[in-house]
Amino acid sequence: MSESFIKNVLGVGADRPGLYGETDAYYGTVEQQGRLTLHMHMLIWIKSALSPLEIRNRLLNPDQQFQKDLVAYLESCHVGEFLTGTMSEVKAKVPYRPTARKGLHEVIESEEYNPVPEGYSDPTQTLPDAPPPLCTDYSKKLEPGAKIKREVRGCLRKDGTCSARFPRDVFTKTEVDLEDGYINLKKLEPMINTVTPDVTYLLRCNTDVTSLLSGTSIKAVVAYVSDYITKSSLKIYHMFESVNSVLKRQTIEIGVSPIQKNNCRKLLMQMIGSPMASLYLLKHPDHYTNHKFKPFWWKSYPVVAAQPGEAEINADVADQLVLMKTKDCFVGATNIDDYVWRSSVFENICLYDYMQMAMRVKRTPKQLAEFTESVKDDTGPNMIVDADDNQNDWLENDLERQPQEDLLDVTAGDVSSHPFHENHPLWESHYTRCDRNNLATTVPNFVGGALPRMDQGDREYYCCTMLTLFKPWRDPMHLKDSDASWHDGFTEHTFSDKANTLMKHFNIRYECNDARDDYSSLDKQKRRAMPLFDGDGSKREEGLDYVEMRQTRTDLNDHQTNLLLGLM
Repeated sequence: MSESFIKNVLGVGADRPGLYGETDAYYGTVEQQGRLTLHMHMLIWIKSALSPLEIRNRLLNPDQQFQKDLVAYLESCHVGEFLTGTMSEVKAKVPYRPTARKGLHEVIESEEYNPVPEGYSDPTQTLPDAPPPLCTDYSKKLEPGAKIKREVRGCLRKDGTCSARFPRDVFTKTEVDLEDGYINLKKLEPMINTVTPDVTYLLRCNTDVTSLLSGTSIKAVVAYVSDYITKSSLKIYHMFESVNSVLKRQTIEIGVSPIQKNNCRKLLMQMIGSPMASLYLLKHPDHYTNHKFKPFWWKSYPVVAAQPGEAEINADVADQLVLMKTKDCFVGATNIDDYVWRSSVFENICLYDYMQMAMRVKRTPKQLAEFTESVKDDTGPNMIVDADDNQNDWLENDLERQPQEDLLDVTAGDVSSHPFHENHPLWESHYTRCDRNNLATTVPNFVGGALPRMDQGDREYYCCTMLTLFKPWRDPMHLKDSDASWHDGFTEHTFSDKANTLMKHFNIRYECNDARDDYSSLDKQKRRAMPLFDGDGSKREEGLDYVEMRQTRTDLNDHQTNLLLGLM
Protein backbone atom coordinates (compact mmCIF):
# COMPACT_ATOMS: atom_id res chain seq x y z
CA MET A 1 0.00 0.00 0.00
CA SER A 2 2.80 2.41 0.88
CA GLU A 3 4.68 1.72 -2.34
CA SER A 4 1.48 2.13 -4.34
CA PHE A 5 0.83 5.48 -2.64
CA ILE A 6 4.37 6.68 -3.42
CA LYS A 7 4.10 5.69 -7.07
CA ASN A 8 0.51 6.59 -7.92
CA VAL A 9 -0.21 9.54 -5.61
CA LEU A 10 3.23 11.14 -5.30
CA GLY A 11 4.19 10.26 -8.88
CA VAL A 12 7.63 8.86 -7.97
CA GLY A 13 8.91 6.69 -10.81
CA ALA A 14 5.94 7.62 -12.99
CA ASP A 15 5.93 9.58 -16.24
CA ARG A 16 3.66 12.27 -14.80
CA PRO A 17 3.64 14.66 -11.83
CA GLY A 18 2.11 13.58 -8.55
CA LEU A 19 -0.98 14.90 -6.83
CA TYR A 20 1.00 17.72 -5.17
CA GLY A 21 3.38 18.39 -8.06
CA GLU A 22 6.67 16.83 -9.12
CA THR A 23 8.06 15.07 -6.05
CA ASP A 24 11.77 15.74 -5.55
CA ALA A 25 12.24 13.74 -2.33
CA TYR A 26 10.25 11.98 0.36
CA TYR A 27 10.93 10.38 3.75
CA GLY A 28 8.33 8.35 5.63
CA THR A 29 8.53 6.54 8.98
CA VAL A 30 6.26 3.67 10.05
CA GLU A 31 5.25 3.65 13.72
CA GLN A 32 2.92 1.77 16.02
CA GLN A 33 0.27 3.56 18.04
CA GLY A 34 -0.70 2.85 21.61
CA ARG A 35 -3.23 0.34 20.29
CA LEU A 36 -0.37 -1.31 18.33
CA THR A 37 -1.83 -0.37 14.94
CA LEU A 38 0.64 0.94 12.36
CA HIS A 39 0.63 4.40 10.83
CA MET A 40 3.03 6.51 8.80
CA HIS A 41 4.43 10.04 9.00
CA MET A 42 5.86 11.36 5.74
CA LEU A 43 7.71 14.47 4.60
CA ILE A 44 7.51 15.45 0.92
CA TRP A 45 9.71 17.93 -0.91
CA ILE A 46 8.30 19.48 -4.10
CA LYS A 47 10.78 20.03 -6.93
CA SER A 48 11.81 23.64 -7.64
CA ALA A 49 9.78 24.91 -4.68
CA LEU A 50 10.90 28.05 -2.88
CA SER A 51 12.23 27.97 0.67
CA PRO A 52 9.99 29.28 3.51
CA LEU A 53 12.06 32.47 3.71
CA GLU A 54 11.80 33.08 -0.05
CA ILE A 55 8.04 32.52 0.05
CA ARG A 56 7.71 34.90 3.00
CA ASN A 57 9.69 37.63 1.24
CA ARG A 58 7.60 37.36 -1.92
CA LEU A 59 4.37 37.37 0.05
CA LEU A 60 5.40 40.54 1.86
CA ASN A 61 6.15 42.25 -1.46
CA PRO A 62 3.20 43.66 -3.41
CA ASP A 63 3.15 40.69 -5.80
CA GLN A 64 -0.57 39.97 -6.07
CA GLN A 65 -0.20 37.37 -8.82
CA PHE A 66 2.19 35.26 -6.72
CA GLN A 67 -0.24 35.38 -3.80
CA LYS A 68 -3.15 34.30 -6.01
CA ASP A 69 -1.20 31.43 -7.57
CA LEU A 70 0.11 30.20 -4.22
CA VAL A 71 -3.32 30.35 -2.56
CA ALA A 72 -4.89 28.51 -5.51
CA TYR A 73 -2.26 25.76 -5.24
CA LEU A 74 -2.71 25.36 -1.48
CA GLU A 75 -6.49 25.23 -1.65
CA SER A 76 -6.23 22.55 -4.34
CA CYS A 77 -3.93 20.44 -2.13
CA HIS A 78 -5.98 20.26 1.06
CA VAL A 79 -9.15 21.55 2.70
CA GLY A 80 -10.17 22.19 6.29
CA GLU A 81 -13.84 21.34 5.99
CA PHE A 82 -16.22 18.69 4.67
CA LEU A 83 -17.15 18.65 0.99
CA THR A 84 -20.85 17.95 1.57
CA GLY A 85 -21.81 20.43 4.26
CA THR A 86 -21.04 21.49 7.82
CA MET A 87 -20.22 19.15 10.71
CA SER A 88 -23.83 19.00 11.87
CA GLU A 89 -25.13 18.41 8.34
CA VAL A 90 -22.67 15.57 7.75
CA LYS A 91 -23.54 13.99 11.10
CA ALA A 92 -27.20 14.11 10.13
CA LYS A 93 -26.49 12.20 6.91
CA VAL A 94 -24.11 9.52 8.19
CA PRO A 95 -25.76 6.52 9.91
CA TYR A 96 -24.39 6.08 13.41
CA ARG A 97 -25.72 4.18 16.42
CA PRO A 98 -24.00 5.48 19.59
CA THR A 99 -22.91 2.92 22.16
CA ALA A 100 -21.99 3.08 25.82
CA ARG A 101 -19.99 0.66 27.97
CA LYS A 102 -21.57 -0.83 31.06
CA GLY A 103 -19.20 -2.87 33.15
CA LEU A 104 -16.19 -4.54 31.56
CA HIS A 105 -17.51 -6.14 28.41
CA GLU A 106 -21.22 -5.40 28.07
CA VAL A 107 -21.95 -2.88 25.32
CA ILE A 108 -25.29 -1.05 25.37
CA GLU A 109 -26.63 0.38 22.11
CA SER A 110 -28.69 3.52 22.26
CA GLU A 111 -32.17 3.44 20.77
CA GLU A 112 -31.73 6.96 19.43
CA TYR A 113 -29.91 6.96 16.16
CA ASN A 114 -30.12 8.59 12.78
CA PRO A 115 -32.55 6.79 10.44
CA VAL A 116 -30.65 6.72 7.16
CA PRO A 117 -31.37 4.47 4.16
CA GLU A 118 -29.54 1.14 4.47
CA GLY A 119 -27.72 1.51 1.16
CA TYR A 120 -26.28 4.94 1.91
CA SER A 121 -22.54 5.32 1.20
CA ASP A 122 -20.60 8.54 0.66
CA PRO A 123 -17.17 7.48 -0.69
CA THR A 124 -15.48 10.66 0.52
CA GLN A 125 -16.84 10.11 4.05
CA THR A 126 -16.51 6.31 4.27
CA LEU A 127 -14.80 5.27 7.48
CA PRO A 128 -12.78 2.10 8.14
CA ASP A 129 -14.49 -0.98 9.52
CA ALA A 130 -14.80 -1.13 13.28
CA PRO A 131 -12.60 -3.54 15.27
CA PRO A 132 -13.93 -7.07 15.91
CA PRO A 133 -16.21 -7.55 18.93
CA LEU A 134 -14.67 -7.92 22.35
CA CYS A 135 -13.67 -11.40 23.46
CA THR A 136 -15.94 -12.18 26.41
CA ASP A 137 -13.97 -15.34 27.28
CA TYR A 138 -10.77 -13.42 27.96
CA SER A 139 -11.47 -12.85 31.65
CA LYS A 140 -11.88 -16.60 32.23
CA LYS A 141 -8.28 -17.23 31.11
CA LEU A 142 -6.74 -14.71 33.47
CA GLU A 143 -4.85 -15.85 36.52
CA PRO A 144 -6.74 -15.63 39.82
CA GLY A 145 -6.47 -12.20 41.34
CA ALA A 146 -5.58 -10.49 38.05
CA LYS A 147 -7.03 -7.05 37.47
CA ILE A 148 -8.06 -5.36 34.25
CA LYS A 149 -7.39 -1.65 34.16
CA ARG A 150 -8.92 0.46 31.45
CA GLU A 151 -7.69 4.03 31.11
CA VAL A 152 -8.74 6.39 28.34
CA ARG A 153 -6.14 9.09 27.99
CA GLY A 154 -7.53 12.44 27.04
CA CYS A 155 -5.85 15.33 25.29
CA LEU A 156 -6.28 18.00 27.97
CA ARG A 157 -3.28 19.36 29.80
CA LYS A 158 -3.35 20.22 33.49
CA ASP A 159 -4.17 23.81 32.63
CA GLY A 160 -7.21 22.75 30.59
CA THR A 161 -5.75 23.42 27.13
CA CYS A 162 -5.85 20.79 24.39
CA SER A 163 -2.48 19.25 23.52
CA ALA A 164 -3.71 18.73 19.94
CA ARG A 165 -4.52 22.47 19.70
CA PHE A 166 -8.26 21.95 19.20
CA PRO A 167 -10.48 23.73 18.49
CA ARG A 168 -8.57 25.32 15.61
CA ASP A 169 -9.11 28.84 14.33
CA VAL A 170 -11.76 29.20 11.63
CA PHE A 171 -11.22 31.30 8.50
CA THR A 172 -13.95 31.85 5.93
CA LYS A 173 -11.31 32.60 3.27
CA THR A 174 -7.56 32.31 2.90
CA GLU A 175 -5.72 35.30 4.35
CA VAL A 176 -2.07 36.41 4.16
CA ASP A 177 -0.64 38.15 7.22
CA LEU A 178 1.35 41.05 5.77
CA GLU A 179 3.34 41.46 9.00
CA ASP A 180 5.11 38.09 9.05
CA GLY A 181 3.99 36.44 5.80
CA TYR A 182 1.98 33.70 7.51
CA ILE A 183 -0.85 32.16 5.48
CA ASN A 184 -4.14 31.49 7.26
CA LEU A 185 -5.65 28.88 5.00
CA LYS A 186 -9.40 28.71 4.55
CA LYS A 187 -10.83 26.45 7.28
CA LEU A 188 -14.50 26.16 8.12
CA GLU A 189 -14.42 23.36 10.71
CA PRO A 190 -12.59 23.87 14.04
CA MET A 191 -12.54 20.19 15.06
CA ILE A 192 -10.94 18.49 12.03
CA ASN A 193 -7.47 18.55 10.49
CA THR A 194 -6.71 19.66 6.96
CA VAL A 195 -7.03 16.75 4.53
CA THR A 196 -6.69 16.00 0.83
CA PRO A 197 -10.06 14.64 -0.38
CA ASP A 198 -8.46 12.47 -3.07
CA VAL A 199 -6.13 10.84 -0.53
CA THR A 200 -9.02 10.25 1.88
CA TYR A 201 -11.00 8.60 -0.92
CA LEU A 202 -8.09 6.36 -1.94
CA LEU A 203 -6.83 5.33 1.51
CA ARG A 204 -10.20 5.18 3.32
CA CYS A 205 -8.55 6.06 6.63
CA ASN A 206 -7.73 9.08 8.77
CA THR A 207 -5.21 11.40 7.15
CA ASP A 208 -3.66 14.74 8.01
CA VAL A 209 -2.04 16.85 5.27
CA THR A 210 -0.20 20.05 6.19
CA SER A 211 1.83 22.54 4.16
CA LEU A 212 5.06 23.85 5.63
CA LEU A 213 5.19 27.37 4.25
CA SER A 214 6.13 30.72 5.75
CA GLY A 215 5.67 32.83 8.86
CA THR A 216 7.40 33.33 12.17
CA SER A 217 6.29 30.00 13.66
CA ILE A 218 6.75 27.73 10.64
CA LYS A 219 10.44 27.14 11.36
CA ALA A 220 9.48 25.76 14.75
CA VAL A 221 7.13 23.31 13.01
CA VAL A 222 9.85 22.30 10.53
CA ALA A 223 12.27 21.53 13.38
CA TYR A 224 9.66 19.50 15.26
CA VAL A 225 8.44 17.35 12.35
CA SER A 226 11.97 16.76 11.04
CA ASP A 227 13.21 15.46 14.40
CA TYR A 228 10.02 13.47 14.97
CA ILE A 229 9.86 11.77 11.57
CA THR A 230 13.54 11.06 10.96
CA LYS A 231 13.95 9.55 14.45
CA SER A 232 17.66 10.27 14.84
CA SER A 233 17.83 8.63 18.29
CA LEU A 234 18.63 4.94 18.80
CA LYS A 235 15.63 2.67 18.35
CA ILE A 236 14.77 0.17 21.05
CA TYR A 237 14.88 -2.88 18.77
CA HIS A 238 18.32 -1.82 17.47
CA MET A 239 19.56 -1.71 21.05
CA PHE A 240 18.20 -5.17 21.80
CA GLU A 241 19.67 -6.49 18.56
CA SER A 242 23.10 -5.24 19.64
CA VAL A 243 22.71 -6.86 23.06
CA ASN A 244 21.64 -10.10 21.41
CA SER A 245 24.67 -10.15 19.10
CA VAL A 246 27.02 -9.64 22.06
CA LEU A 247 25.40 -12.46 24.01
CA LYS A 248 25.68 -14.79 21.02
CA ARG A 249 29.43 -14.21 20.88
CA GLN A 250 29.77 -14.91 24.61
CA THR A 251 31.27 -18.36 25.08
CA ILE A 252 30.79 -18.48 28.87
CA GLU A 253 27.33 -19.55 29.97
CA ILE A 254 25.72 -16.80 31.99
CA GLY A 255 23.60 -18.05 34.84
CA VAL A 256 20.09 -16.67 34.36
CA SER A 257 17.09 -17.91 36.28
CA PRO A 258 13.83 -18.84 34.49
CA ILE A 259 12.12 -15.87 36.16
CA GLN A 260 14.67 -13.45 34.71
CA LYS A 261 14.30 -15.00 31.26
CA ASN A 262 10.53 -14.64 31.46
CA ASN A 263 10.84 -11.00 32.56
CA CYS A 264 13.11 -10.26 29.59
CA ARG A 265 10.63 -11.93 27.24
CA LYS A 266 7.79 -9.82 28.64
CA LEU A 267 9.86 -6.66 28.23
CA LEU A 268 10.52 -7.41 24.56
CA MET A 269 6.85 -8.18 23.98
CA GLN A 270 5.85 -4.86 25.55
CA MET A 271 8.29 -2.81 23.45
CA ILE A 272 7.24 -4.22 20.05
CA GLY A 273 3.63 -4.99 19.19
CA SER A 274 2.58 -7.91 17.02
CA PRO A 275 1.82 -5.74 13.92
CA MET A 276 5.28 -4.15 14.13
CA ALA A 277 6.93 -7.53 14.68
CA SER A 278 5.05 -8.94 11.70
CA LEU A 279 6.27 -6.03 9.59
CA TYR A 280 9.89 -7.00 10.25
CA LEU A 281 9.26 -10.73 9.85
CA LEU A 282 7.73 -10.07 6.43
CA LYS A 283 10.83 -8.03 5.46
CA HIS A 284 8.85 -4.82 5.07
CA PRO A 285 10.75 -1.56 5.72
CA ASP A 286 10.01 0.72 8.65
CA HIS A 287 10.84 3.81 6.57
CA TYR A 288 10.46 4.83 2.93
CA THR A 289 12.72 7.22 1.05
CA ASN A 290 14.19 7.76 -2.42
CA HIS A 291 17.59 8.78 -1.03
CA LYS A 292 20.48 6.93 0.57
CA PHE A 293 22.08 8.35 3.72
CA LYS A 294 25.81 7.73 4.00
CA PRO A 295 27.46 8.23 7.42
CA PHE A 296 30.13 10.93 7.23
CA TRP A 297 32.50 11.42 10.19
CA TRP A 298 33.42 14.96 9.23
CA LYS A 299 35.07 16.42 12.33
CA SER A 300 38.57 15.03 11.74
CA TYR A 301 38.92 16.65 8.30
CA PRO A 302 39.09 20.29 9.51
CA VAL A 303 41.56 19.18 12.19
CA VAL A 304 43.89 17.73 9.55
CA ALA A 305 43.45 20.76 7.29
CA ALA A 306 44.21 23.29 10.05
CA GLN A 307 47.69 24.58 10.81
CA PRO A 308 49.42 23.22 13.96
CA GLY A 309 49.24 26.58 15.73
CA GLU A 310 45.45 26.91 15.41
CA ALA A 311 44.51 25.44 18.78
CA GLU A 312 40.73 25.99 18.58
CA ILE A 313 40.48 24.08 15.31
CA ASN A 314 43.02 21.43 16.30
CA ALA A 315 40.66 20.01 18.87
CA ASP A 316 41.08 16.64 20.50
CA VAL A 317 39.45 14.86 17.57
CA ALA A 318 41.28 12.10 15.75
CA ASP A 319 40.14 9.95 12.89
CA GLN A 320 39.79 6.28 13.73
CA LEU A 321 42.79 4.26 12.57
CA VAL A 322 41.71 0.88 11.21
CA LEU A 323 44.21 -1.97 11.04
CA MET A 324 43.65 -4.11 7.96
CA LYS A 325 45.52 -7.22 6.90
CA THR A 326 47.06 -7.35 3.45
CA LYS A 327 48.75 -10.35 1.93
CA ASP A 328 51.98 -10.06 4.00
CA CYS A 329 51.37 -7.49 6.79
CA PHE A 330 48.98 -5.30 8.71
CA VAL A 331 48.36 -1.76 7.42
CA GLY A 332 46.73 1.16 9.21
CA ALA A 333 44.42 3.43 7.23
CA THR A 334 41.88 6.20 7.89
CA ASN A 335 39.01 7.66 5.92
CA ILE A 336 41.05 10.83 5.45
CA ASP A 337 43.60 8.82 3.46
CA ASP A 338 40.88 7.88 0.97
CA TYR A 339 40.36 11.52 0.01
CA VAL A 340 43.90 12.86 0.36
CA TRP A 341 45.38 9.98 -1.66
CA ARG A 342 42.51 9.68 -4.13
CA SER A 343 43.17 9.04 -7.81
CA SER A 344 44.21 12.06 -9.87
CA VAL A 345 40.99 11.79 -11.89
CA PHE A 346 39.23 13.13 -8.77
CA GLU A 347 41.52 16.15 -8.60
CA ASN A 348 38.73 18.68 -9.16
CA ILE A 349 36.23 16.93 -6.85
CA CYS A 350 35.53 18.43 -3.42
CA LEU A 351 35.20 16.32 -0.29
CA TYR A 352 31.39 16.57 -0.14
CA ASP A 353 30.96 15.30 -3.73
CA TYR A 354 33.59 12.62 -3.17
CA MET A 355 31.70 11.29 -0.15
CA GLN A 356 28.53 11.14 -2.23
CA MET A 357 29.82 9.14 -5.17
CA ALA A 358 32.98 7.26 -4.09
CA MET A 359 33.58 4.29 -1.82
CA ARG A 360 36.57 2.10 -0.97
CA VAL A 361 36.29 -1.49 -2.25
CA LYS A 362 38.58 -4.44 -1.59
CA ARG A 363 40.02 -6.23 -4.60
CA THR A 364 39.14 -9.86 -5.18
CA PRO A 365 42.05 -12.33 -5.45
CA LYS A 366 41.67 -12.28 -9.23
CA GLN A 367 41.63 -8.48 -9.36
CA LEU A 368 44.64 -8.32 -7.04
CA ALA A 369 46.63 -10.65 -9.30
CA GLU A 370 45.74 -8.61 -12.39
CA PHE A 371 46.61 -5.36 -10.63
CA THR A 372 49.98 -6.69 -9.44
CA GLU A 373 50.79 -7.79 -12.97
CA SER A 374 49.84 -4.40 -14.38
CA VAL A 375 52.12 -2.69 -11.85
CA LYS A 376 55.03 -4.84 -12.98
CA ASP A 377 54.30 -3.95 -16.58
CA ASP A 378 53.81 -0.26 -15.71
CA THR A 379 50.52 -0.19 -17.57
CA GLY A 380 48.20 1.36 -14.99
CA PRO A 381 47.75 5.06 -14.13
CA ASN A 382 49.20 6.34 -10.84
CA MET A 383 50.81 2.97 -10.12
CA ILE A 384 54.55 3.62 -9.86
CA VAL A 385 56.34 6.62 -8.50
CA ASP A 386 60.06 7.21 -8.72
CA ALA A 387 61.74 6.79 -5.34
CA ASP A 388 63.54 10.08 -5.82
CA ASP A 389 60.34 12.02 -6.45
CA ASN A 390 59.49 14.43 -3.70
CA GLN A 391 56.04 13.94 -2.23
CA ASN A 392 55.42 17.64 -1.70
CA ASP A 393 56.41 18.42 -5.28
CA TRP A 394 53.85 15.89 -6.47
CA LEU A 395 51.15 17.48 -4.31
CA GLU A 396 51.94 20.95 -5.61
CA ASN A 397 52.20 20.08 -9.29
CA ASP A 398 49.71 17.26 -9.71
CA LEU A 399 46.88 19.43 -11.01
CA GLU A 400 49.14 21.09 -13.57
CA ARG A 401 50.51 17.72 -14.75
CA GLN A 402 47.08 16.12 -15.03
CA PRO A 403 45.53 16.61 -18.52
CA GLN A 404 42.08 18.19 -18.31
CA GLU A 405 40.55 15.46 -20.44
CA ASP A 406 41.64 12.89 -17.81
CA LEU A 407 39.78 14.63 -14.97
CA LEU A 408 36.52 13.08 -13.86
CA ASP A 409 33.43 14.37 -15.64
CA VAL A 410 30.77 14.57 -12.92
CA THR A 411 28.04 15.01 -15.54
CA ALA A 412 28.59 11.49 -16.88
CA GLY A 413 26.21 9.06 -15.23
CA ASP A 414 28.08 5.76 -15.08
CA VAL A 415 30.04 3.59 -12.67
CA SER A 416 33.84 3.46 -12.88
CA SER A 417 36.77 2.12 -10.87
CA HIS A 418 40.02 3.93 -10.12
CA PRO A 419 43.14 2.98 -8.12
CA PHE A 420 44.28 5.04 -5.17
CA HIS A 421 47.51 6.96 -5.34
CA GLU A 422 50.51 4.79 -4.48
CA ASN A 423 51.03 6.65 -1.18
CA HIS A 424 47.71 5.31 0.10
CA PRO A 425 48.31 2.57 2.73
CA LEU A 426 45.79 0.28 0.99
CA TRP A 427 46.84 1.14 -2.56
CA GLU A 428 47.48 -2.47 -3.59
CA SER A 429 44.55 -4.21 -1.89
CA HIS A 430 41.75 -1.65 -2.45
CA TYR A 431 40.43 0.70 -5.10
CA THR A 432 37.80 3.44 -5.48
CA ARG A 433 34.42 2.66 -7.01
CA CYS A 434 32.73 5.79 -8.33
CA ASP A 435 29.02 6.03 -9.10
CA ARG A 436 28.19 9.49 -10.38
CA ASN A 437 24.47 8.78 -10.18
CA ASN A 438 24.85 9.00 -6.39
CA LEU A 439 25.29 12.76 -6.64
CA ALA A 440 21.50 13.00 -6.95
CA THR A 441 20.48 10.16 -4.63
CA THR A 442 23.04 10.00 -1.79
CA VAL A 443 23.02 12.41 1.15
CA PRO A 444 26.03 12.55 3.51
CA ASN A 445 24.81 12.07 7.08
CA PHE A 446 27.05 14.26 9.26
CA VAL A 447 27.83 12.34 12.45
CA GLY A 448 30.22 13.05 15.29
CA GLY A 449 28.88 16.50 16.14
CA ALA A 450 26.90 19.40 14.70
CA LEU A 451 28.34 21.55 11.93
CA PRO A 452 29.44 25.06 12.99
CA ARG A 453 26.98 27.91 12.52
CA MET A 454 27.23 30.53 9.82
CA ASP A 455 25.93 33.40 11.95
CA GLN A 456 27.31 32.55 15.42
CA GLY A 457 30.34 31.02 17.06
CA ASP A 458 33.95 30.79 15.87
CA ARG A 459 34.12 32.29 12.38
CA GLU A 460 37.56 30.79 11.68
CA TYR A 461 36.33 27.28 12.49
CA TYR A 462 33.28 27.72 10.25
CA CYS A 463 35.36 28.96 7.30
CA CYS A 464 37.87 26.14 7.77
CA THR A 465 35.09 23.53 7.78
CA MET A 466 33.34 24.89 4.69
CA LEU A 467 36.59 25.16 2.73
CA THR A 468 37.44 21.60 3.74
CA LEU A 469 34.07 20.38 2.47
CA PHE A 470 33.67 22.36 -0.75
CA LYS A 471 37.16 23.19 -2.04
CA PRO A 472 39.27 20.39 -3.59
CA TRP A 473 42.45 19.77 -1.60
CA ARG A 474 45.11 17.23 -0.75
CA ASP A 475 47.28 19.33 1.52
CA PRO A 476 46.26 22.19 3.87
CA MET A 477 48.27 24.55 1.68
CA HIS A 478 45.71 23.98 -1.09
CA LEU A 479 42.95 25.57 1.01
CA LYS A 480 44.58 28.90 1.85
CA ASP A 481 47.91 30.69 2.02
CA SER A 482 49.97 30.01 5.13
CA ASP A 483 49.89 33.67 6.22
CA ALA A 484 46.17 34.18 5.50
CA SER A 485 43.26 33.61 7.85
CA TRP A 486 40.54 31.08 7.16
CA HIS A 487 38.08 33.92 6.74
CA ASP A 488 40.27 35.43 4.01
CA GLY A 489 40.57 32.08 2.27
CA PHE A 490 36.81 31.60 2.50
CA THR A 491 36.13 35.05 1.04
CA GLU A 492 38.61 34.68 -1.82
CA HIS A 493 37.37 31.26 -2.95
CA THR A 494 34.52 31.11 -5.48
CA PHE A 495 32.13 28.39 -4.34
CA SER A 496 29.87 26.54 -6.75
CA ASP A 497 26.12 27.12 -6.79
CA LYS A 498 25.62 23.73 -5.16
CA ALA A 499 28.04 24.59 -2.33
CA ASN A 500 26.36 27.96 -1.68
CA THR A 501 22.95 26.28 -1.54
CA LEU A 502 24.17 23.60 0.85
CA MET A 503 25.83 26.12 3.18
CA LYS A 504 22.59 28.07 3.29
CA HIS A 505 20.64 24.90 4.06
CA PHE A 506 23.10 23.89 6.80
CA ASN A 507 22.08 26.99 8.72
CA ILE A 508 18.33 26.37 8.37
CA ARG A 509 18.54 23.68 11.04
CA TYR A 510 19.83 26.16 13.62
CA GLU A 511 17.24 28.77 12.61
CA CYS A 512 14.49 26.17 13.04
CA ASN A 513 15.81 25.03 16.42
CA ASP A 514 15.97 28.64 17.63
CA ALA A 515 12.42 29.22 16.44
CA ARG A 516 11.26 26.00 18.11
CA ASP A 517 12.75 27.04 21.45
CA ASP A 518 11.20 30.51 21.18
CA TYR A 519 7.83 29.08 20.13
CA SER A 520 7.83 26.57 23.01
CA SER A 521 8.67 29.30 25.50
CA LEU A 522 5.91 31.58 24.19
CA ASP A 523 3.40 28.72 24.21
CA LYS A 524 4.17 27.93 27.86
CA GLN A 525 3.86 31.61 28.80
CA LYS A 526 0.55 31.83 26.97
CA ARG A 527 -0.85 28.75 28.72
CA ARG A 528 0.32 29.98 32.13
CA ALA A 529 -1.50 33.25 31.50
CA MET A 530 -4.80 31.49 30.66
CA PRO A 531 -7.21 31.20 33.63
CA LEU A 532 -8.31 27.76 34.74
CA PHE A 533 -11.69 29.10 35.83
CA ASP A 534 -14.26 31.29 34.14
CA GLY A 535 -15.43 34.55 35.63
CA ASP A 536 -18.25 32.89 37.57
CA GLY A 537 -15.85 30.54 39.33
CA SER A 538 -16.76 27.44 37.29
CA LYS A 539 -13.98 25.39 35.73
CA ARG A 540 -13.42 26.10 32.07
CA GLU A 541 -14.77 23.30 29.86
CA GLU A 542 -13.13 24.28 26.59
CA GLY A 543 -12.11 21.21 24.63
CA LEU A 544 -14.10 18.69 26.70
CA ASP A 545 -16.57 18.05 23.87
CA TYR A 546 -13.67 17.01 21.70
CA VAL A 547 -12.39 14.60 24.37
CA GLU A 548 -15.81 13.00 24.68
CA MET A 549 -16.09 12.63 20.91
CA ARG A 550 -12.57 11.20 20.77
CA GLN A 551 -13.27 8.61 23.47
CA THR A 552 -16.53 7.40 21.93
CA ARG A 553 -15.11 7.12 18.44
CA THR A 554 -11.61 5.75 19.15
CA ASP A 555 -12.25 2.82 16.83
CA LEU A 556 -11.98 5.25 13.92
CA ASN A 557 -8.33 6.00 14.75
CA ASP A 558 -6.95 2.54 13.96
CA HIS A 559 -5.16 3.75 10.86
CA GLN A 560 -3.67 7.16 10.30
CA THR A 561 -1.35 8.72 7.75
CA ASN A 562 0.27 12.11 8.33
CA LEU A 563 1.48 13.83 5.17
CA LEU A 564 3.57 16.98 5.34
CA LEU A 565 4.32 19.01 2.22
CA GLY A 566 7.83 20.42 2.57
CA LEU A 567 8.23 23.37 0.24
CA MET A 568 11.92 23.81 0.95
